Amino acid sequence: MKISASIYSWKRSIEETLAIFATNLVDYVHVDCRDDMSVFDDIETMRTHSKIPIDLHIITDEPEKYYQPIRDHKLELVSFQHEDLPDGWVPPKDLGCRLGLSVLTGTNVEDAVGPHEDDYSFVMFMTTIPGVSGGTFNDTTYDEIRNARKLFPSKAIHVDGGVNDEIGFTLKMLNVACVVTGSYLAKAETPGAGILAMRTGTDGATVALRNVMMRPNELPSVPQAELTMERLLSTIDRGKRGFALVTGENGALEGVVSDGDVRRGLLRSYTDGTQMTPEGIINRSYFSMSKDDTVGDMMAKTGQMEIPVQFIPVLDTDGSLAGAVSLASLLKGEL
Repeated sequence: MKISASIYSWKRSIEETLAIFATNLVDYVHVDCRDDMSVFDDIETMRTHSKIPIDLHIITDEPEKYYQPIRDHKLELVSFQHEDLPDGWVPPKDLGCRLGLSVLTGTNVEDAVGPHEDDYSFVMFMTTIPGVSGGTFNDTTYDEIRNARKLFPSKAIHVDGGVNDEIGFTLKMLNVACVVTGSYLAKAETPGAGILAMRTGTDGATVALRNVMMRPNELPSVPQAELTMERLLSTIDRGKRGFALVTGENGALEGVVSDGDVRRGLLRSYTDGTQMTPEGIINRSYFSMSKDDTVGDMMAKTGQMEIPVQFIPVLDTDGSLAGAVSLASLLKGEL
């Protein structure tokens, strides 16, 4: 996951702030522009003192006046705020940057991105008031990220607003490509410690698993009543997650089958000569969490396990399948 640090959140000169960013391996310099052309004077200074790529977020109802300065300064990332753009706006194709569309929490992403989907490289979710530092992350953004992934799987997801170490860690679990951080990083005891915490998370994370887990309709699963070896193996293969869940009546989780369970079943069939059956390789003593458990709870429990865990089923209060968490997502920097 990339870190885009907001330069205007720091009460230092541009030159001093850039030196801090360079020392602490910030991936992008985030620049907020609230319809102010003088921002390009600052960008000129940034180009003089730093080679860190620039991530420019523009809020304007006159986007065309920014086209040529964007080209002239050869910016790496540029996003326009959807809600401020004029009706019928068509993104230009020759800006020479990765173009994104920023949307506020609650905006219909399909309506915003869909008409010009091929013109955007990324979608940026604004969870607080654009351009205002120190806001609080809006939890509804988790569901909006999942929805955008279904609608536009080829688009990178960026998030701006209220991102701290805990939120950054949970967004990494959702395979968010880049987060913008402002006041959190500026107020951290040391910027390096703040960035490390955002990339690696915190054992005390209080975000509930229900916010970050994959939903049942996103998971590779097979109903117990339809279980065959072919169906089970094809579900694992198509799911591309290394496991399948076996479900019973009313959504109850009967068990899990991982690549490892299949491998162990094959070894048993070779050594004792018995035929491997789907029922014989179901793990019914699986490790699970509750949807009300926190990310911190999960990290503490998995850290105590002797065998590495790739995924964790998440159960509802009645014991039915609520979702699952893939720990492989924590190892991914970017889709």
